[in-house]
Amino acid sequence: MNTQSNRNVRPSRRPRRLLSVLVGGIALGIAVAGCATGGDKAEPPAAQDDPYAHLHPLAQIVARAGAPACAAKVTEAAFFLTEGTGATAFWNFRSTDLLSFSLEVVSPEGVTSYVSLNIAPGENGACVIGYDAVTHWVNDCETVARHVWPDSHAVGTQPEHMTMLVGSDSEYLFLMPVDQGCVAIKKEVFP
Repeated sequence: MNTQSNRNVRPSRRPRRLLSVLVGGIALGIAVAGCATGGDKAEPPAAQDDPYAHLHPLAQIVARAGAPACAAKVTEAAFFLTEGTGATAFWNFRSTDLLSFSLEVVSPEGVTSYVSLNIAPGENGACVIGYDAVTHWVNDCETVARHVWPDSHAVGTQPEHMTMLVGSDSEYLFLMPVDQGCVAIKKEVFP
């Protein structure tokens, strides 16, 4: 994120508390099967015993959960989403058909986002990965769009209560006005 263009756009301080409650509720409500913090801080088994030790910790978890064909793509996505941030991940895999992580990602600028990272292994090593990143900003949505995503533009028919934009990388962005600012939801599927 370019801090120069975001100088006048401030994230809400409230989402950190709200996100903690939300993530805590998820952890308690669905009996979370695991937790890793800080992007690269998960402690894998000794490298000589682990064929996945060279991967990002989230990719290691995916490979051990039964989807090793997705590991390289998950490593790419996980570094894209968490590199240079403080990140905490929660997961609960009920099958290998859909592997889903909930992440709290805190940027170096202090912006906290909730990220839902979903991995769908397919046949013959195919793997589809998508994410939604949700951030609350204290500014109005027009200011957020102009300063945080200046290269985005409105597309087609717009929802009634939100603005839908597409960014320079063809990612979709939904801006929803709320009483105290704007909730931005960025949606992307990795090719």
